[in-house]
Amino acid sequence: NNKPITKPTPARQLAIRREDYTKRLDKQIESLTLNFANILKAAKVAETSYQNVSDNVQMENYTDNLISSGETLLVMIYELKQAIILNDFEGRRLETAAMRDKFYDAEKQSELQIYKLQREVDAALLELEDVYHSSIVEK
Repeated sequence: NNKPITKPTPARQLAIRREDYTKRLDKQIESLTLNFANILKAAKVAETSYQNVSDNVQMENYTDNLISSGETLLVMIYELKQAIILNDFEGRRLETAAMRDKFYDAEKQSELQIYKLQREVDAALLELEDVYHSSIVEK
């Protein structure tokens, strides 16, 4: 078997990662529900104090497992958010295009305002020149 080792396509890599995350999520959610159910079972008051102590130890163990599963889920949520933010190339492209269009529009508005100001200044200078020339002629 001298088959060349081929690297999975990006789409296949994404599918593999999605399956892995789904399995991890299912495992952690199952752990959360199982530990919560076990805490509820252990929370009932027993007839003997020995059994109460044993149940308390079990409850602590289930609680630790519940917290661990919750923390793992929070880490996974953070990882998913980062993956979405960093790998959302289409979203970044659209965002960049929207910003480019916004700045292009702002540039056009600025150019229009500058052109209007230039016309006003030209008109004011012509008026001043006329007033100046007419004052020289009157003297």
